[in-house]
Amino acid sequence: DVPVSGVSLQLEPKPRASDPLLLEPLDVADHLVPKEAQQEYEKGVARADQGQLRDAQEHFYKAVEIYPAYVTAWYVKGLAHLRLNEPAESRAACEKAIEINPSTAPPRILLGHILNGRNQFQEALEHLQDAVLLRPKNWRGHFELGRAYLGLGRVD
Repeated sequence: DVPVSGVSLQLEPKPRASDPLLLEPLDVADHLVPKEAQQEYEKGVARADQGQLRDAQEHFYKAVEIYPAYVTAWYVKGLAHLRLNEPAESRAACEKAIEINPSTAPPRILLGHILNGRNQFQEALEHLQDAVLLRPKNWRGHFELGRAYLGLGRVD
């Protein structure tokens, strides 16, 4: 064994406000969402795609106000908050999405990303292990899981 020192490298994707929101179906119950809530959600996505995240947030807020069990809207609201550098609000939105549907992976991955960024690796690990079990082919989940293990010193 040769000791290595002096070099530390940490890779981390950095979201930008101009990045498109990566959307995927999250909840089978999304078909139950009232039309008015769906319309607000779609307006929010359109505004976010135009880089107007503050305006998008208003629409996501209206969507979850109309239909509080709208998991996908809570998750996308969390993504937008993260892009606006509002990790506390992003975390709250992810936690709400997880509370509504514990079997959805994307909010757990986003929450793991936030917790990793705050060096709360053990808490991140718990969410990320569940996320990877739910979505084993999601590379972001594995990436964040690796960050959590590294942060905990569990490089094996």
